[in-house]
Amino acid sequence: RPGVAAVIIFSPIVYWACGLRESAYSYIFFNLTLWTLNFAAVMLTLSVASASPNVEIAGAAVPLVMTLNFFVGGFMVLADKIPVWWNWLYRISYVQWGFSALMVNQFSGEEYVQCYPLHNNSSQVTMMDVFSRGLGNGLITGQDLMDATCSTGHDIDTNSLTRCSALQFAQYDNACLGPVGLSLMNENRCGELCVAVRGDNVLDMFGLGGRDKWQSLGFVAANLPVFCLFFYLALRFIKHESR
Repeated sequence: RPGVAAVIIFSPIVYWACGLRESAYSYIFFNLTLWTLNFAAVMLTLSVASASPNVEIAGAAVPLVMTLNFFVGGFMVLADKIPVWWNWLYRISYVQWGFSALMVNQFSGEEYVQCYPLHNNSSQVTMMDVFSRGLGNGLITGQDLMDATCSTGHDIDTNSLTRCSALQFAQYDNACLGPVGLSLMNENRCGELCVAVRGDNVLDMFGLGGRDKWQSLGFVAANLPVFCLFFYLALRFIKHESR
């Protein structure tokens, strides 16, 4: 009951304050995922604590187990950057699967339009820096740049974009990008250049492409009976120091 109350209080504050997906279905799934994660975290904590012979060891073991789960959760360290000897924990971590469920719920099939002003050299450099970083980490593709639109309705000279290769964008090659930015500012009278960042590209960057949110939530839920069993066995068979 306290876990349900915590989710009911916490969820609407975070969900709407962060401007997450405006969908009743997505909001309900968000709440369900948070409740399942909360339940799993509580049961894992009880399992580790009950398997410890005394309070001192439990106080050290619980934070250690939780921290390891957070480190392989897929947010603090991207999936492809996790050392190979920790991949097994990444695959079974309830935090990782919960993160996967929430990410797919938010980003799958979505597009987020970002507009960059082209009024001066400073804004032009900022825009090119964002593009180069986006191409470098996979958030933006070459086709996304070709599909860019102008806030003023003017047509964009896509030839100015094709003069630079994807590698030059990714490496922020000033020799190439400078003339491109000037072309967009001076010749097209664009006002703002708008590019759609695709949610599926965000998922790919985190190594979550192709995942199903219900399947991810199912893996979180699958941990619950395991943690409950460990909790029971620890209470039943491990001798604890009396105080």
